Amino acid sequence: MKPLRLKPGFTLIELLVVIAIIAVLIGLLLPAVQRVREAASRLRCKNNMKQIGLALHNHHDRAGQFPPGYTSSAPNSDAGPGWGWAAHLLPDLEQDNLYRLIDFTQPITASGNHATVRQANVSFLRCPSDPRQEPIQPADFINNGGLTTPLGRSNYVACYGNTPFLNESPAVLTTHLTIDGISGRGMFYRNSRTRIADVTDGLSNTLAVGEKSAKNTMATWVGVIPNSTWRSANDTANFGGVPTNIAAAKVLGHACRQHPPSADAGVAEDFSSPHINGVNMLFADGSVHAVRTGVNMGVYPFTASIGDGIVLVIDF
Repeated sequence: MKPLRLKPGFTLIELLVVIAIIAVLIGLLLPAVQRVREAASRLRCKNNMKQIGLALHNHHDRAGQFPPGYTSSAPNSDAGPGWGWAAHLLPDLEQDNLYRLIDFTQPITASGNHATVRQANVSFLRCPSDPRQEPIQPADFINNGGLTTPLGRSNYVACYGNTPFLNESPAVLTTHLTIDGISGRGMFYRNSRTRIADVTDGLSNTLAVGEKSAKNTMATWVGVIPNSTWRSANDTANFGGVPTNIAAAKVLGHACRQHPPSADAGVAEDFSSPHINGVNMLFADGSVHAVRTGVNMGVYPFTASIGDGIVLVIDF
């Protein structure tokens, strides 16, 4: 009778060593995987903005002007209808069916087809790095202006100009200011009709659209909800919960003269981003640049105005 031979196997200590080695390898690989994933998301975000740039120029070719920042039937108030610049670009962003549901003479908050439109998620207008992908709820407003359904979120807002935030004054995004003889007027504002010929500083030197992170504030592609008020996370942190009261900040942003994008001291009107390498910015010529918080503040704010006459050297 042959003696019984045991098959070789792992001891408990050997198994624990193997498990420890696997855990170390996972710990080393996970950050690399996350960096690769963020790089891919950042690239998709830049591609989204390039598509927006093409859409803006297609709209200009068709209409002879860029779309309005948002619309109002009363020139000096946010009376509505409120449709924003991105709503006018829907045919150029492969959203023809959604565009045909809009009656631009009627307010965003109207029932019927508009209830479907204002909840829509447009992929070209979302940054994949932003963790908040859910729509904006009416309860998120201090006063929702009669909004009865969720509102489609966006991560891209058009550039109003470069005015300072003036302690939360609504004048920031409703009145262009000239400070020290320098105009703060940007490409997009209430009922704007900016043409390429109006951008005398040059398309490659002029900021058109920038990112806005949902972590800090609300932004939508739909437009301005008349008579609505809301509160951003940064406003709460920096101003003790003072409401923004600037409905236009949901579709517009500015390059503040007082601080860079994604600054800790920023407020709802500022550009911001979840990207660690800076905020993606679309310029009027269709190019996309990443602007870091360490940007030259003698250059960055003045890319936001269309005709201040300042000679700039873009180094980002």
